Amino acid sequence: MERLKEASIQVLKSKCRACGEEFEAKRTTMAYGMSFTQRLCQSCQKRGTEIYLEDEANEIRAECRGRVRAKRDAIFKRVGKKYSLKSFSNFSPGNQSQEKALTVSKKFAEEIKGWLFLYGPAGVGKTHLAVGILNKIWPYKPVFYPVAELLLHLRSSLREKTEEEAIEPFKNAPILILDDLGVEKITDWVRQAFYVIIAHRERNELPTIFTSNLSLDELEERIGDDRITSRIAGSARIVKIEGADYRLKEKRT
Repeated sequence: MERLKEASIQVLKSKCRACGEEFEAKRTTMAYGMSFTQRLCQSCQKRGTEIYLEDEANEIRAECRGRVRAKRDAIFKRVGKKYSLKSFSNFSPGNQSQEKALTVSKKFAEEIKGWLFLYGPAGVGKTHLAVGILNKIWPYKPVFYPVAELLLHLRSSLREKTEEEAIEPFKNAPILILDDLGVEKITDWVRQAFYVIIAHRERNELPTIFTSNLSLDELEERIGDDRITSRIAGSARIVKIEGADYRLKEKRT
């Protein structure tokens, strides 16, 4: 995914902030929602007229920072305070499998394409690495959900939306991160919802990350639908992470 191509340019009729002449202004909108509008006509730009630069530009920057902060807060709300500052730089590999997982996660964050399935026992850094990816790519509209919370969200959404409307944001999210796949209570509805989301994302090659305590074989037995695990196996880089539970280790020290 080439990030620069995700910006769009719109031509608008506007008045120059310096001389008041009408001109065609360019509004550039980035992929993550921030927009920048040309404020001076060509003549004033050539003369270096920047009467608004100090006060107005500072105001614009503050507004942009506020928008970015609000978007980040919304995205990281489901990550939680404990994990929101997790990054690649503060991930400390304790063995070869964790070093490999860190390398693969960094590569995913740079390329933002394909699927990634991180699995292993509790406390080996799966969520840390998933949030590390999120921190690296977050302006580009990733969706992060612990799977149990995703199911609660979908069920509550059904009070006002159809099933198709409720599932739509997860089918088409530019980047989807599903944390702790396999902990949820499996019902026919849950199984079908997962299949619809995963099958759609596979067909459209939308970047997707999963973390799980279970291997794909264990996950297939848990979910009871080999169509789901088959699509993950066929599309994802599978990375097993081993090691002791760092939460228990920290508690003992």
